[in-house]
Order: sequence, then structure tokens, then C-alpha cells
Amino acid sequence: MAPSYPEPGTVWKAGHQYEIVWENDHHGSMNAWKKFRIDFMTGDNDHQRFLMNVARNLDATKTTSFNWTAPKVSPAAPIYFFMFTNDKGENAWTTRFGITGEDGKLAKAQYPTQPDGSKIPWGVGKIVRTDAAASGPSPTYYMTPAQSSVLADNAAVVIAVSKATKLYSMPVGYILMLFVIILSSSGLFTN
Repeated sequence: MAPSYPEPGTVWKAGHQYEIVWENDHHGSMNAWKKFRIDFMTGDNDHQRFLMNVARNLDATKTTSFNWTAPKVSPAAPIYFFMFTNDKGENAWTTRFGITGEDGKLAKAQYPTQPDGSKIPWGVGKIVRTDAAASGPSPTYYMTPAQSSVLADNAAVVIAVSKATKLYSMPVGYILMLFVIILSSSGLFTN
């Protein structure tokens, strides 16, 4: 598996959709990549930081690309990359690329070399949330020990609503509340 785009020098604009591309590098079987995920990352080579999951359960034997909308980031610099991870824990990476804001400006990477001296510019960035839910605190919910145990056993629940090319997400508190309501209505928490 060889991620091939974005490539060196790639600059994307926040809010626009782009294609993430990979190909067979003929070093091992593509069957090892029948189930993999793509994560959006930042940081240096030795201390990579997860920003968000881009896709999961992809099959490289059936597809060679994935479309993704670039998020608003800070700083707008060439310090972001994708990490591909298969279900065996093997990794592959894109090179670092830049994401600009609406103004189209791209700052330099914060550091010109990696901590080991390699001449690979890098920095630490973050996703800038602009939705209304991000502006206020998430509500607090209380659970009984039994509810907490059931939630821990079923923590892989993911809820998202898709419309056209935009993805709307809910704060964790709302997802938790919805999960508790669903489980409560199932009769699981009756005495």
C-alpha cells in the first residue's frame, strides 16, 4: 500500500472536497489492506498526533481513493498528513501537505527539521471548530453504575448524519444522552 495523494507541495483549501489516493506498491499483498482506516494527523514523525478519523473499513483491493472535505485548521501550514492503518496494525503515510483558510494564505511549518535532524518540516496543528455546538459547554449526564457498565461495553457506537458533502456531528454529551434514551426504552434499565 502506498498513499500517493496528497503529494509533496499539495495545498488544499478548507471547506473544499479533495481525493485521497493510494496505490499498490507491490511490496506485499494488497490483501493485507482489505480493511483499513485513514486518520488525519499532525506533529513530528516520532510524536504523531491524531486530529480526526477520515474513513474506516476501506478495502484497498476494491477502491483506490476516498473523497474528503478539508477542515478549517490552525495554523494554516504544510504540517498535516494522513496515516493509513490496516487491521493488522501496519501503517502507511502521505507526505505532509498544507490546508489554507478562505484567504488562501499558507504559513511556513513551525519547525524546519524533525527532532532526529531529518530535513522534513513539521508542526503541530489543530482543527478549528466553527459549529454552534462547539461554542457552549456540553451538558453533564449522570448514570447508575449499571448504565455506565453497559455504556462501557458498547462504547463503539457512532452517530452521524450526512447531507450532500457535509458531515454534521453531535457533541459527545448528546450522543451519550441519545444512547441512554435508546437503552432505557429497550427496558434494559428497569428494576
